[in-house]
Amino acid sequence: SGLLLAKLAGDCETYWGLDFSAEAIAVLRRQVAARPELAERVRLRVSAAQELEGLPTGFFDTVVINSVAQYFPHAAYLTDLLEALAELVVPGGAVFLGDQRNLRTQRAFQTAIRLRQRAEHQDEAAVSRAVEQAIMMEKELLVDPEYFAAVARDIPAYTAVDVRVKRGHGDNELTRHRFDVVLRTGPVDAHDLGAIERLRYGVDLTDLADLEQYLAQRGGEPIRVTGIPDARLAGEQAALHTLTEGRQVAEVLEALGHPDEPGIDPETLHSLAERHGLPVLVTYASGAPGRLDAVFGADGPALTDVYLPATRLEPGAYVNNPLGSRRLGTLVADLRAHAERQLPEYMVPAAFVPLDELPMTVNGKLDRRALPAPEFTGGTTSRAPRTELEALVCAVMAEVLALPTIGIDDNFFDLGGDSIISIQLVSRLRAAGVVLTARDVFRHKTAADMAAVADTPTGITPEGAPAPSAPPPPDDGTVDRSLVSLSDDELSLLESDWRLPE
Repeated sequence: SGLLLAKLAGDCETYWGLDFSAEAIAVLRRQVAARPELAERVRLRVSAAQELEGLPTGFFDTVVINSVAQYFPHAAYLTDLLEALAELVVPGGAVFLGDQRNLRTQRAFQTAIRLRQRAEHQDEAAVSRAVEQAIMMEKELLVDPEYFAAVARDIPAYTAVDVRVKRGHGDNELTRHRFDVVLRTGPVDAHDLGAIERLRYGVDLTDLADLEQYLAQRGGEPIRVTGIPDARLAGEQAALHTLTEGRQVAEVLEALGHPDEPGIDPETLHSLAERHGLPVLVTYASGAPGRLDAVFGADGPALTDVYLPATRLEPGAYVNNPLGSRRLGTLVADLRAHAERQLPEYMVPAAFVPLDELPMTVNGKLDRRALPAPEFTGGTTSRAPRTELEALVCAVMAEVLALPTIGIDDNFFDLGGDSIISIQLVSRLRAAGVVLTARDVFRHKTAADMAAVADTPTGITPEGAPAPSAPPPPDDGTVDRSLVSLSDDELSLLESDWRLPE
């Protein structure tokens, strides 16, 4: 949209902008043309993130990847990109990643979402199953802060890593579940924050007043305070903990709204430091969801060990696999179809439950008691299909959502659907002769409502009776577009979801 360009380009000697959308680049070119002072500074081109051929090496002071890394197909794509970008920046330059979605808080985030979606009508087991389904069907790339420490170890060009909690007084998904990262290339005069004195919040310091008194007595010497409960995440973490204990949904909702440990807002830490004339760096406590570290008194243009990693695994251990989840619905459908071809009907499993891995006992054997019950289905109050068309819509919806069955009253989005999966639903229904648009899916969220508004030119009616035969295709070489035409919004969704590297 040009928001970054409008704010930054005027203060840059040279500003290069890359985007894989030709429409976006066309919009930006019109904006630049309207500001003559930018014409000689700004260069724009259509390019995917990894298509960096022709860009000058050792040239840029800063590379910005802002709120787009979540759309990358997998961790290797992001890692390869960061390695390539290290060659583009000057020594001492930086790669900035903004609004990175946090894998570590994903379970708490999804728990809060499911609890706020008519949770009073669900039991705790249903909420837990919905959370697991949402995590498994996640279509975006989520990254744990540990990933960037691991990348810096594997890419020698990066000599300093700075992971920061988002600033802002708003309490929303952006401030709670996203973070910013700066990777700097060497040589840099980095201030090592790994060896400064540490105090444990709740142990060495009892509360915020105790911390303020200590800072006043400290005289500005750098200090790290670890394990500070994050007020932004306190409710979600409390709800997740209560749900894990198997408590009733009413108790889980109470924990979500009124956590026992309310925590401290990161902006309160910034205000505290400002009162004492100290700089402060607020990052995540290593390996502890819902906890923060605050480094007071350390300042400088390049800082390392702001975030202290807890482990030393490979980078791939700290990310999810969005590409795998995109293929999950097709996998389940293909597996069911294969079983139906190979087995007599009575031997075809009634349910297929996707798992990330099989649960094992300490002796390395399959832990059958830990296997989830095959209950990833719609609500028990949902009705069965009444017509051939409703049965078809239910079957295709279940396929794209990787569910064994659903009812006609089940809400597509409550079961894990999103804008990307809606395009898959529309495409597969059209292949079966049922015409819906993505807009129809958003407006009519259940199979019953979709069937009621669907167009069926190839032989199915809402009542299940045969429809008049569709007219033959024209003989003039043109294409009958009634089944294949997509709106601009649908095309944009398809392009952003499926433009993957070769």
